Amino acid sequence: MGLRLTPRDDGFFELFERAATLIGRAAAELTAILGAQDDKERKAIAKRLAEIESAADEITHDIVHKITTSFLTPFDRGDLYTLAGALDECVDTMEAAADVIRLHRIDEFPPRMGRQVDVIARMADLTATAMPRLRNLRDLAPYCVDISRLENQADKNYRKLTAELFDTYAADPLTLMRYRLAADAFNATVSAFDQVAHTIEGIAVKET
Repeated sequence: MGLRLTPRDDGFFELFERAATLIGRAAAELTAILGAQDDKERKAIAKRLAEIESAADEITHDIVHKITTSFLTPFDRGDLYTLAGALDECVDTMEAAADVIRLHRIDEFPPRMGRQVDVIARMADLTATAMPRLRNLRDLAPYCVDISRLENQADKNYRKLTAELFDTYAADPLTLMRYRLAADAFNATVSAFDQVAHTIEGIAVKET
């Protein structure tokens, strides 16, 4: 990376790292809701996820405020804004998925649905690990490759899951609809993580 001639505001990096920590917490709660024993436990998990989502929104607002009030920023202001929104979307989609599960009282999950959540949890771990690397933009390529690989894996699993749901629940459209809503919510989360990686990759290309 070239020599920086302007001072760097590390406050942005701290906020992004805090956002990634919340993403990890949200992924843990999403994993937990699949193993919830009853509706009471699902409600408690969904409530915790809503609290995490609220905290993530606050961090996003802090980042946006910092973008608009800082004279100097470490990266392009538009890139900072896009990254903040992409990270927030990861939590938003996980909170929405938990809400679908709770509202539709889904208490059993096909194995492929569990695999989708496993991928989400792995993506969350990778994202949390990548955030500190924004400080020097080093060693981000493996993160981007791993996220892309997991996204492709999740896409294939989603297509197979959809086919299996139609095969299994063709005679039970209500159950089919509930499972499809959950599957689509998980797929939206996978896409959100992929968008974070694309944004970071773009920043790395532009800034190095």
